[in-house]
Parts: sequence; structure tokens; C-alpha cells
Amino acid sequence: MSTVYTESFASSRLRQKSCASSRFLAYFIFLIIFIIFYLLNNLLKINYGVFRKIQPPLENFNTNINYGQYNHASLNNSQDNFYTEYLDLNKQELQKIIPSKLIKKINLNNKVIIGTGTNYVTELFAKLKKIYINKTGITINYIPDSSIKGIEKIKNNEYDFSVINIPLKNITLENKLVQFPIIIEGIVPIINIPGIKQGTLKLDGKTLGDIFLGVITKWNDAKIINLNHEFKNILNNLQKLDITICYREDTSGITYFFTDYLSRNNSSWKNTFGTNSIFHWKFQHLRLHGINDAEISRLISNNVGSIGYIDYNYVVKNKLNYVLMKNDLNSKFIIPSQTSISDYMKNSLNRIKGENSWPIVRIIYGVMYKKPKNVIKSNETLDFFNWFYHQKEKLNYIPIPNNYINYIINNIWKEIDKIGYTNVNF
Repeated sequence: MSTVYTESFASSRLRQKSCASSRFLAYFIFLIIFIIFYLLNNLLKINYGVFRKIQPPLENFNTNINYGQYNHASLNNSQDNFYTEYLDLNKQELQKIIPSKLIKKINLNNKVIIGTGTNYVTELFAKLKKIYINKTGITINYIPDSSIKGIEKIKNNEYDFSVINIPLKNITLENKLVQFPIIIEGIVPIINIPGIKQGTLKLDGKTLGDIFLGVITKWNDAKIINLNHEFKNILNNLQKLDITICYREDTSGITYFFTDYLSRNNSSWKNTFGTNSIFHWKFQHLRLHGINDAEISRLISNNVGSIGYIDYNYVVKNKLNYVLMKNDLNSKFIIPSQTSISDYMKNSLNRIKGENSWPIVRIIYGVMYKKPKNVIKSNETLDFFNWFYHQKEKLNYIPIPNNYINYIINNIWKEIDKIGYTNVNF
């Protein structure tokens, strides 16, 4: 009996040791597998998250979502917003995972590029969105706000690009942002003077500055008549008609470029006001104000003897009474047109004045990151602007001249980090 018990006990001990050895071996194998997976995960970066971002299940995303209805905080938490989340990697991480030459070839669906900034381009970007998504499958969502807000949001990495109507100074760019012209627009003085037809009254920069300074207060002033001898009798008959100034009361890009022109052509204006995006009147004379082209146009139409400044496209669309402006290069008086406005930009690259250039021009700028958080998305944004540059008259805006486009692509865009990027020929 004792012998049987001893053998049974010994057999039980052997089975326990065998089980312990098996468990130890299992733990050891599991540990080895875990270490191998950990090393692969960190060295090769092939985890589920990366593959999920590169090739997400498309059924989870709504391609018709209107991102303009959401603020950016909700976009970041939205499952629909695939493109804001996809491939959220920096340049070094991308180079570890994907060869540079293949980055442009990745099949990315339901892409969304989001921009913000000035209200001025809202209508234009609505047209661009429809055309571009049909051509490329990429959605351009532009959320209008203001130039100031646009800069704040892009500096905070909230959007892919911003559009501004007042150029940034170097101190604002802070070596983090790059700005480049995307649209040019003429600024045109318009008038309401009895007996003076559209496009016949002539002014120069010095005289226009004196009018807005309040130095010239009557339309029969000798300085105006010296430029318009053919209207001497008409103007002299208006000796009791005061000049009324109509101006933008809000902070605006059009005021910035208009006052910049006056500063370059009238030293008194430069010393009194200088270049500014809003008027700060230091004297009293007849003046009215509005907040957009429509209001300024209406004020001028309703007030005989008035003068103001608005965008060229609005002047043409509404057949308003514009003035001719003197070209300082050859004393020629220029008619505002797409050709004369574009000529200004073409010659400004070489820091010269064109013989047929309209002298008062404003520029709308695009702003992007020099070192974008998402390089592939930045590349797609550059593709969009490259395509946009070559649409020209199709969208009824004044295009950037070809010589300036080449300068932007080959010089300004070089400051932006790109991987595997080549300019797409549209």
C-alpha cells in the first residue's frame, strides 16, 4: 500500500513539473513573438493605424458632406472627415514608409482640401469647387471669414491654405508661412458728375490724393481743369458743386492698395495717412461710407458730385462711370481693362512700369505652410493652385501673367517642403 502511494505521488510530481515546463515554454514563445512584433512595428512602421489611414474603408465616408456647415473642431472628430485625418505624418515618417517617387502615385480617394480667408473670393471658389471635383475627384472647401482670421487659423495648423487681400509682412510670416499672388484686380475711381460721360474724365495720382485729402473740394479746381481742358466749360459751371468722398469704412484690402497708390504718388497723403487698410480721417469734408462695392456704388449714384473707388469687375458689370488714370511713364491716360491691369503685374516682376499699365492694382494672396504637417495634402493644394492659374478667362477673373506664374512655381514654391512633387501640367 505504501509502495503504491509513493509511486502515485512521484508520478503526480512529474506531471506538475511537465505542466510547469510547458507553461514556461508557452510564455517564452509568446514573449519572443511580442518582441518581434514590437521591433517590426517600430522599425518598419507597419501598424494598423498607418494602413487604415492610407487605405480606409470607403463606405465609412460621406463624399457629399458640406464641410462649410461645421467648425474645425467638429471636423477633427468627424468620421466623415477622412482627408483631415489621413496620413497625418511628418516628412521623416513618410520617407521611412513610402519611397519618394511613389508618394504622388498613392491612390487616395474622397480627398478634401480646406481653405479659409477673405470673403472676396467666396463666389469664385464656389465655381472652382464644382469644376475641380469633376476633373480630379478632389473637393475644395473654402470657408469664408476674413484675412485676419484666415492667418490666425493657418498659423494654428487648422487649414490647408488661406486667402488674404492684404499682404503679410516678413515678421508675420516668421519663416513658417509663404505667400504668393493668386488673383489680381484693378481698383477704379468712379464718379457722378453732370455732363461727364463714362471714361472721359482724367486724373493723376497727385490730384486724386488731393481730392481724398480734402485739399481739392470743388470739381472746377484748377488742378482738375488742367487735366481736362475739353471739359473746362462743364466743370466751371459746377463751381457750386462740392466733391463728396465715398470710401470703405471697414478694414479692407481694396483700401490698403488704394492708399498705397496714393502714398506713392502724393507726398502729403503719405505723410498724413500712408498705406492703411482703413481710413482714419483727421479733417472734416464731405464724405460717405459703405462696407462693399455695392454700397459705395449706390452712394455715388445717389449723390451728385461724388467720387469713390471699387473693383474693376464691379465697374464693368454695372457699367459705372469710371475715370482714366495717368501713366507716369509716358503721361498717357489709361483705360481700365483686363489687359492693362494684367500688364501692371507682368511688368512689376521686373520692377518697371509698363507703358500701358493701369496704375491702381490690388493682389489677392494664397498662404501655405513652408513645412506642412501633411506633405501629401500640401502637394495636392499646390496642384490645385497650379490648375487654377491656367483657367484664365474661363472663370471671369484677371489671371496672373505667365511670367509671374513661372516665378511663383520656380521660386516661391521652392520654400515649401515637398516629397516626390512634380508640377502637374493641366
